[in-house]
Amino acid sequence: MADFLTKKVVRNQGEVKQYYVENNHAAIVDPKVFDIVQEEMKRRQSLGHYSGKDMFSSKVICGECGGFYGPKVWHSNDKYRKVVWQCKRKFKRGTKR
Repeated sequence: MADFLTKKVVRNQGEVKQYYVENNHAAIVDPKVFDIVQEEMKRRQSLGHYSGKDMFSSKVICGECGGFYGPKVWHSNDKYRKVVWQCKRKFKRGTKR
C-alpha cells in the first residue's frame, strides 16, 4: 500500500522483494479431487450451453435434432405469462427441425 491514509494500492514493480513459496501449507482441496473437478468442468463445457439456473437445463435433449431443451417465457408482459420448455435450436436460423 502506498499511502495508509488514502488506502491507494500500488503494484510492486520491483521496489520490494517478492517470494513464491510452494508446499507451505496443506491444500484446502485434495489435488486428486481438484483434478477430477477440472475434468468435469471441461466435459460440461464440451456439451455446449450449460446453465446452473434450472435443474433441467442442458439435461433434457431433443429427440429430433439433439439440442437441449430450456425454459422459454410466453406472454412475458401480460397476465397470460407462462414458462414452457422447448428445444433451444427451434428458432435458430439454418437449423432444420
